[in-house]
Amino acid sequence: MADLNGELAELLPEGSTIAREGVGINVKRLVKLRTRFMVLTFIAVAVPLLAAVALLVPRPYVATVQIEFNPIESRILTEEGRELSPNTYENYVNTQAMLISGYTILARILDHQDIQELPFAQQDGAVGYLMKHVEAEVERNSQLVTVTYRDADRERAGLILNAIKEEYAEYLKEQESKKGDVRRETLEAKEKEIREDLERQRRDIVQLRKEKGLPAGDQTGEQPLETESYRTNLAQAEADFTTAQTALREAQSLVERTQELVTQNTSNPGAPVFAQGIEDKVLLNPHVTLLLEQLAMAEQAFSELQENFVETAPQVEIAQANLEALQQRVDAAKTRARTENLRSALSQAEYDVRLREANVADASARRDQFQSLLEEHLARTVSKSSDMAEVDELNRAAESTQFNLTQIQAALLDLDIERNAPARANILGDADVPPNPDMMDKLKFAILALLVATTLSVGGGILKELTDQAIRSAQDISYVTTAPVIATIPHTSEDRLPGQVNVAMVTQDFPTSMTSDEFRQVVARIVSSANTGRPIKTCMITSPARGDGKSTLACNLAIVLAQAGHRVLLLDVDSRNPSVERNFGLRPGAGIAEMLSGEQLRHDPDRATDFENLYVMGPGLNHGDLVERLASPEMREFLAGAEQLFEFIILDTPATLITSETRLLTHMADAVIVVVGAGVSSFGMLRRCIDSLESNGAVLLGIVLNAVRQAPGGYLRRNIDLYYSQKGGRGASGQTVAPTAARRAEPSIVLVNDTGDDR
Repeated sequence: MADLNGELAELLPEGSTIAREGVGINVKRLVKLRTRFMVLTFIAVAVPLLAAVALLVPRPYVATVQIEFNPIESRILTEEGRELSPNTYENYVNTQAMLISGYTILARILDHQDIQELPFAQQDGAVGYLMKHVEAEVERNSQLVTVTYRDADRERAGLILNAIKEEYAEYLKEQESKKGDVRRETLEAKEKEIREDLERQRRDIVQLRKEKGLPAGDQTGEQPLETESYRTNLAQAEADFTTAQTALREAQSLVERTQELVTQNTSNPGAPVFAQGIEDKVLLNPHVTLLLEQLAMAEQAFSELQENFVETAPQVEIAQANLEALQQRVDAAKTRARTENLRSALSQAEYDVRLREANVADASARRDQFQSLLEEHLARTVSKSSDMAEVDELNRAAESTQFNLTQIQAALLDLDIERNAPARANILGDADVPPNPDMMDKLKFAILALLVATTLSVGGGILKELTDQAIRSAQDISYVTTAPVIATIPHTSEDRLPGQVNVAMVTQDFPTSMTSDEFRQVVARIVSSANTGRPIKTCMITSPARGDGKSTLACNLAIVLAQAGHRVLLLDVDSRNPSVERNFGLRPGAGIAEMLSGEQLRHDPDRATDFENLYVMGPGLNHGDLVERLASPEMREFLAGAEQLFEFIILDTPATLITSETRLLTHMADAVIVVVGAGVSSFGMLRRCIDSLESNGAVLLGIVLNAVRQAPGGYLRRNIDLYYSQKGGRGASGQTVAPTAARRAEPSIVLVNDTGDDR
């Protein structure tokens, strides 16, 4: 069959090519196929979470009180060189906010009689409970601090917050009265002591570095690159030593082999030696070359004398004697040259051994030298590291002392702020408790629950889409290839067909069904190719995998073509799982295998069916070696002969990705139709199938999508209803079955005779 890729271009949309890009995530397909799953997942997750929020998240009453801090600009807080920062006021207010919501104030309110009667105050961790529910927040661009307390009981919330307000006011009075205490003197004495300890530790560190000869800073005096250099040199020396040993062993082995050759030559000098190129060197010897040229000339002269004289002629006998003598000289010259080359090779091999031994000794010496240098370097490094560890210990002690000094200085600064406060606190009234509880916590958790449910549902839908790449619609096919979808055959459960319908015969049993109409669209595609000037006579039906429905398509196409008056031959090439003969109610018989093997057949292998003009041929009874014969010239001649006797030949081939029959027959067919079962083949399988067909020169007529089911948001059922509404509202099962047609009494075809010769 000629390659018709260019000749059938009119049958494909303009610019159609097979797409090779990956599919990935398609949003439209995701929404169409996974919306229901995502909605159910969202409901399954959101409902329990919202119920948990409603039951477990409390609705607290929020009591609030505001404290105003009025700045005192006349105070300048400086004390013995410690100057307060320009942000002293802000720092003071923030400190007071943390004080109000911290342990100091909250522990004091537990001494109140009315607070002690509350349930939480009688348990351990009462202060921690209060700290979780009390907040003091400084309002931006304002002098106010808002203190809040959350509690499920409205009266208790107001009681606790009023107690906090009272204790903070009392605390401010106490701090005001402590201005003259001795706390500052104690802190200053401690600061002086720590400063002296820090200076002494720093002097000890400097002295130790001088004694050990260590450089300043944290360096040990040993660079890591220096150690790495030693290790690299040692590794290189060890590698050189290993390489030299390997080369020495190879040279010694060569000497042994050469000595064996010399011994063999001594016992049999005339025997050729092909090892180590000895025989090639013999032929390149000038003396041997000269004698070989003389021998060739003598042989030519002897041949000419034999043509002109009888064998007993004196000239012939003399020439033959000269030829034999010259042959002996050639053999003797080869023997001498062979012996000389063997001795030379042995001498060279022994020299190489001595050279390799010297290399091994040199590499061993360098390895030992670098090993010694590395050990000395490591010893120096260990010594330096030990000295540096002692210095590090002193540094850590000095850092600890520095930290203590910083703490004392911070305490002195806090004391300055307390004694010379840059602001005066003014508590603005009692606690305010709204009559209704705060719903903000429930709202936040509800929104979080909805976000979690949305994330899980969308993520589950995406995961399901990634793990389920099965093709289900014509749009899915467009993601893989731009080849046209020439028919979309609905699943029998979607079409109005009986439950036990024989799909392989649906065009005969239910000719007015939508399924039959889709099969006829494929036939129209095949028949219309004649308008292009290059009609399709041999059409191959294949699929990416098993279960796609290719045999069903092949049978129905053959039936429709035969019903239209065309002579059709349906060939079942699937030797592993043949089904065409069974679909037409025929027992397996002689078929393609017997035809191609040249066996003597009692009956023609093409058999009639119940349909006029339709003949079928199975793979045969002896189809064990059918796969090997499909690529033979006999198969090509068989199809060429069949094209002379039939108008259409339908090839039912196995799945492309499972067996090799399809690829062997691709170039013999005028066009190929790929059947894709909805939910059976995946994007990747279809892509690999089309790539395989294209690489073998196939002309892809189109894709047939088989067993399509209704998808969410799809139009399949609506299209089926519209189709049958045009038929007067009657379903496929209600149509009158057309009578079967008997085969015409015509002579059957024979493409191969009993002797196996082509007709």
